[in-house]
Amino acid sequence: MSLLEQEDVLKLIDKHLSDIELEIFPNIDSTNSYLFHQPLDEKIKICIADEQTAGRGRRGKNWYSPAGSNLYMSFAHRLHIEASALSGLSLAVGITLAETLQEYCQDKIQVKWPNDLLVNGKKLSGILVEIKNETDDSYKIITGIGVNVSMPEKAIDMIDQPFISLEQCHPLREISRSRFVAHIIRNVLDAMTEFKNNGFDSFFQKWNQMDAWYGQPVVIKIGKNKILGMHTGIDSTGALLLEQDGEIKRYSSGEVSLRRAC
Repeated sequence: MSLLEQEDVLKLIDKHLSDIELEIFPNIDSTNSYLFHQPLDEKIKICIADEQTAGRGRRGKNWYSPAGSNLYMSFAHRLHIEASALSGLSLAVGITLAETLQEYCQDKIQVKWPNDLLVNGKKLSGILVEIKNETDDSYKIITGIGVNVSMPEKAIDMIDQPFISLEQCHPLREISRSRFVAHIIRNVLDAMTEFKNNGFDSFFQKWNQMDAWYGQPVVIKIGKNKILGMHTGIDSTGALLLEQDGEIKRYSSGEVSLRRAC
């Protein structure tokens, strides 16, 4: 994929053009960190980098972000809603991203609670949502997206889990970087509007249809504690449902880590 040009991307945003501010950097520490500290008005700020020197995933993990290989992008917007209504935002974005990337992938893309996209059990993309409480009863939401597009071979030594890139999913298709990025931006902005207006309700059934580990034994880790159970999907707020000894228990994302049971 070629390097991004801001003007090329903006030409393809269409109806959302007046609603956003877009910045593209050759390199940055972290797109999420950058937007977290930027002032925010009513426009949605979008930051994209060709390289991250301190990319982050959930639970403080590093996100390997080599130059000119993948997509590193974050959105910042303000929501005037109750904190409890924010549950499910990461899942809503994940569903939308999976549907978008499916057009570039021959194999089926599935979602793993709460923030990963998988192809044949290998990680294709991840999402990191961070929330900052503002002083005017609103929340600043930072939504980071990382997509493996053309991962270099040395990544095998840098990533501690199986992964796959779009290049492997559809090796004969050449991807226009600007069109690819604009496609994701348009769809994610539409999803954020839908979530703002209707919460997670519009995405609930889609998640259950795309859930990679539904009906399988899994392990969740909360701090140092590990809990074994059967993954029975999610509830209407996006919380994980786990069957343990015949009882269904509910877990919110937070610091919960989900793994397939060996």
